[in-house]
Amino acid sequence: MRVGNLTALLCALFFCLLNKTANAVPFGTFDPRSLAMGGAGVASGSSANAAYYNPALLSMYKTRKEIGRNSSFVLPTITARASEAVVDNIDIEDENLEQDLVNAITAFNQNTNSQTAQGVLSAATDLYSRLDQLVDGPVHSDGNVGIILGIGHKQEGGSIIINRRGVGTGAIENFTNDIALLEDYVEAMQFIESGGTAGELHPELFNPDGTLIDQTGNLASMGNGAGLDITEIGMAISKEFQILGRGIAIGITPKILRVITYDFSADAATGETNSAKDENEDWDVNIDIGFAHQFNAQWRTGLVLKNVRSLSYTTSLGTEIGLKPQVRAGIAYDSPWGFYAADVDVIENDPVTYGSPSQMLSLGSEWKLKQWFKLRAGITRNMKGIGNNSDPVFSAGLRWDFGGIFDLSYAQGASEVAFGLQLGYRF
Repeated sequence: MRVGNLTALLCALFFCLLNKTANAVPFGTFDPRSLAMGGAGVASGSSANAAYYNPALLSMYKTRKEIGRNSSFVLPTITARASEAVVDNIDIEDENLEQDLVNAITAFNQNTNSQTAQGVLSAATDLYSRLDQLVDGPVHSDGNVGIILGIGHKQEGGSIIINRRGVGTGAIENFTNDIALLEDYVEAMQFIESGGTAGELHPELFNPDGTLIDQTGNLASMGNGAGLDITEIGMAISKEFQILGRGIAIGITPKILRVITYDFSADAATGETNSAKDENEDWDVNIDIGFAHQFNAQWRTGLVLKNVRSLSYTTSLGTEIGLKPQVRAGIAYDSPWGFYAADVDVIENDPVTYGSPSQMLSLGSEWKLKQWFKLRAGITRNMKGIGNNSDPVFSAGLRWDFGGIFDLSYAQGASEVAFGLQLGYRF
């Protein structure tokens, strides 16, 4: 097939997807540089991460690999992202808030007075506050660890990648009655502590002798969800072609996937979690396709289609999860004052199972303060997010080149926290 025909075919594949919704896991953030720059990477990646974001970038270097240090060996790259509610659930288990309420009720029943009423009030308020944080929208988690050998080159390049990613979503269910019960405990204790000037008595919470009925055993809030454990082994290849007088880089990443499904649940009141992986492994093949074009010394654009094959998996509890095509576009500007990049999901992606769809807008920048030291900052926003998931997430990071490479990043917003770490060598 001629290059022109191939390019036309690939472009048609991209634009056929522009107005469709894909039931897919989020695009993902796979390395600390991209995380620190708000998730941007489709036009701004390097040999250390191009296999994740756009394989075409491997052939966009200005010098040949024999002259410049264009290549990277990364061992490992690690990122983790989770909803604040996931962190809150861990805090609930560590703080043992339900047991604190049980103990406070026992103390009140042994000696009914304003002091023990204050103990119940404090314990019920703490547990109520934690549960209220958990139910504010769907929850998600996304963790990734990978090894990369990337060869960046002028007009051609390649990369080998081994990567493992765990991604899942969930939601808190059966929480309405629990929130109402804890509110009643709070109001009843306010009534007793204030001598009847505040709160409300709620006689249904008391025995005839005035002792409290311990209803903590009736708390039924549960977090339920599902996700995928995905291992990828891929080889990216990129080459620049002259098309209509322009240098267009085209990259492909064929990859082998091992996919395991899992279901999980968590007791919202105690934080205790349970998970179950499917004993069967699914083996598949897939491919990513990317384009990149350098307009001049400063401006570059990129476009990538991840996971060309549409795949679907079913958990042991019957939840169906799709791994579907995703399209993302990016632009980057390299100036004497810094490096700036922006990415956007071209199509909306449905969640893994529960919760919020995703269509991400990412903005990031990088400043070289010294030859061996860089600072980065960025912001990302889910334009289709639900509740707090629509709030922006701010990120920052640094790179220290000491012969080897050390990258570190952190991100936080109203809905989630994330961090990234990478060790490697550039050659």
